[in-house]
Amino acid sequence: MKKAAETVHVQLNESNGGIEVVNNKPEALTGLTVRMTIYEFDSKVSSVNNYAVATVPGSTTVKIAEIEPNTRISPLYFVKLDLLGSDGQVISTNFYWQNVAQDDFTGLMKLPTAEVEAEATSQVVGENTVLTVTVSNPTDHIALMTHLQLHQKQSGKRVLPAFYSDNYLTLVPGESRTITIQAATKDLEKDSPMVLVDGFNVAAKPVEGAVSIEPNLNADPMHWAATNIVPDKED
Repeated sequence: MKKAAETVHVQLNESNGGIEVVNNKPEALTGLTVRMTIYEFDSKVSSVNNYAVATVPGSTTVKIAEIEPNTRISPLYFVKLDLLGSDGQVISTNFYWQNVAQDDFTGLMKLPTAEVEAEATSQVVGENTVLTVTVSNPTDHIALMTHLQLHQKQSGKRVLPAFYSDNYLTLVPGESRTITIQAATKDLEKDSPMVLVDGFNVAAKPVEGAVSIEPNLNADPMHWAATNIVPDKED
């Protein structure tokens, strides 16, 4: 929802393969560039294309190009779109997984684990505690849908409500992203903050500090207690 509601947005129209820029502002946008990076399933770059965008009128969606993967691309591949301003800064980013033949994404289960690294600081602003968290992917593998959760360190209790500037981050090899997390200081209940990290194929390196980083084991099915809902075959 956050992605779809962006004022300025870059997207892949999966119905026709179009690379589009959405401008929900009343005024026109100029001097933009769309960068499309296509990754093989092994996370290696297949191609990089940059498309200059002269003008996007207000309240308009403009098709910039069409996705054209290499004919020898792996059956399952990834597309990263970045919309850059005239200063080269990223205005919008989006990430997709595609299959050349059909919508069969069971192959994603074969993605190697990517161990991300995170570091965080916190400060009190008025009645709130604001955390600044930088998540990095130093591995050679795409870290798909990296997800953060704010908890109390000693009690382990999740802090709610909490407001994230971004979440479910997909990080390509070597990429870093910085987000903020804001919560009422009283909801920390005088405990110190802890950020738990999980994701589709994501592991997290633990960090001790004023803001601790830990892997979110509750999000890993291998750590779930047996339910016995599905009986053993022998039964």
